[in-house]
Amino acid sequence: MADLPVSPPTLDEQAAQALRGILDDPALPVGSTAAGPDGPRIAALREAHDFVSSQKLAVTAAWSPEAAGALVDSLARIDPTLAATLRWHATLAPFLSALPASRPRNALLGNIRRGELFTWATAVGAWTWRDGSAPDAERPLGRADGEIESDEFPGLYDTVLLWEPSASALVALPTHRARLSWEPVEPPTADAGRRWKITLTRVTIHADELVRLETDPRTSPAWREPGGAWPEPGAAWPEPEA
Repeated sequence: MADLPVSPPTLDEQAAQALRGILDDPALPVGSTAAGPDGPRIAALREAHDFVSSQKLAVTAAWSPEAAGALVDSLARIDPTLAATLRWHATLAPFLSALPASRPRNALLGNIRRGELFTWATAVGAWTWRDGSAPDAERPLGRADGEIESDEFPGLYDTVLLWEPSASALVALPTHRARLSWEPVEPPTADAGRRWKITLTRVTIHADELVRLETDPRTSPAWREPGGAWPEPGAAWPEPEA
């Protein structure tokens, strides 16, 4: 695709060794970011995600589903849990590439080109537009209240994408947005690990953060559910040695 680098960075052996080093000896958890029993695991993954993002190693996922799959396979050979946390990015990046060009879609692909990492809201429990409808060209700013879920710690990602049926749009929700917070859903489930509830309270959303679609993206032939025999997000992470 034309708006991605011709020769993006690749996950070569040097990058692989750097990721192994990060995961083998991660920084200590930060209290406000990764506290609690999952703290060591999240701290290690966040440091690894920072490396993947800064080196733009996940850019290739936008080229095609095959390239996205190859990226996750390469990560799985380094660490299966790390690969599992990027499975939604590997689904969303090629899906966005397959959509018709539009200002919001192009902006999201530009963010991926800069190294940003995306995930998917696996559940939308509540969503309300404060003005009664989604923002548009005439009223570009809107505010939303809502509760959504992700199947991994939201702070690992730059953007959460969700399907908002009343607007018939994919909504791109930056995780750093003001009045957005998250907490773990208790208790962790045996089959899917720990999920996270993300709460929006009067969160500002711009019309350019809505990618208009005719139908739910999960019904599109271009949509591919994350695959592969990777451990589910939320799997146990070894505690650091004393």
